[in-house]
Amino acid sequence: MYNQKMIKTRWSVKIPTDSILAVKQGEVVKKGQVLVRIAEEGEIKKYDLSIVLSKLSSQSLEKVKLELVGREVKEGEELLGSGGWFPKKVFAPLSGTIVDIDDYHCLSIKIGGKEGREVISPVEAKVNRIEKDKVVLEFSCEEYKGKGVIPGKVWGNLSGKAIETLVGLSYLDDKKIVLIPKLDFTVLLKAEVVGVVGIVTQLSKELDKFDRMDFVFPMIALDPKSWEELVERLRKGGEVNVLLNSLMDRLLVVNSKK
Repeated sequence: MYNQKMIKTRWSVKIPTDSILAVKQGEVVKKGQVLVRIAEEGEIKKYDLSIVLSKLSSQSLEKVKLELVGREVKEGEELLGSGGWFPKKVFAPLSGTIVDIDDYHCLSIKIGGKEGREVISPVEAKVNRIEKDKVVLEFSCEEYKGKGVIPGKVWGNLSGKAIETLVGLSYLDDKKIVLIPKLDFTVLLKAEVVGVVGIVTQLSKELDKFDRMDFVFPMIALDPKSWEELVERLRKGGEVNVLLNSLMDRLLVVNSKK
């Protein structure tokens, strides 16, 4: 029978520069809920159009700015036609978004970057506090102490399925943390290939040969008692959200309020 004590812990999420908060202090957020929205800046390229724009009156220049600034263009697209104000046609030098025409008649185009990238919560939690550079989440969990084998920390779902052979792994385990009772090099290789993000195993005398191997996922080894309690917990409660932190020698099983 498992009898893990519930604890409260915190997880910090960095707030990138020029981002917009989507949560408030004290709010309870769900796993997958947006915490921060970011508009990434792309590279700005400038092009001198003074040979054309310097001939315009200030009123005419403002009309051009209203027409062009904010417009998405493709390379080679006609921006200004010849005749009237303009002695010749002006074409977009590259694809992007026109963001400015400055006082020196330079056209600025933003290329690259992504609009609307989001930072989501990895866990159901309460927003404990919001600081200048981070959002601090607080959540309840069960702590299983162990020994870090491969250092790192990662969030993922963990089920009670124990992986003992190659056939136990598939691409359905992508982005999951898995149980491997007895470590095997070929099983670990396949785990890496299918996208497993973390490994929970049992303490054994053979662990030393695995901590020197260059796998991308963190790994923690539990003592027999903790292993049995975790397996029983998973058998009764089904798949759970966990934080594997082998740097701190612990596995945290989140207490989800369903």
